[in-house]
Amino acid sequence: MLPKEAQAAVAQLNLIIGIFFGIVTALTTILGLLDNIMSAFKKSKDKSDSQAIILETKADPARIKIGESTKLSASVTGGDWNYTYQWTDSNGNVVGTDKEITITPTLPAYIDPKLPSPTMIFTCTVKDGTNTVQKSDVKITRI
Repeated sequence: MLPKEAQAAVAQLNLIIGIFFGIVTALTTILGLLDNIMSAFKKSKDKSDSQAIILETKADPARIKIGESTKLSASVTGGDWNYTYQWTDSNGNVVGTDKEITITPTLPAYIDPKLPSPTMIFTCTVKDGTNTVQKSDVKITRI
């Protein structure tokens, strides 16, 4: 049997050890929850990063006369979101590198020889930060 002073000291030591282990248990639980949260965010980010690039293009207006202008625009979703744009005519000539461009086709060179005479095709090529590429054509009719 320990003297009363020693018993009091042991009781205080046991209390301190109990509190210490309680804190360690609480911290372990919190760290486990944080790890689960971080894993969920990583899975969500990986899922969004691995989404395919979806590219839609349009011309406004889509029907123009020689000498008139039209605005070509690209709408992109998915991928890495660090996009670069390149617009080309049907001969492969680069006509712009922005999300939206305005063109005034005046030369017959814009006419696609594989299509009926008044149809012009422009292709937008989009590349994201992981070098994933998507292409989309837009047709313009010359009236």
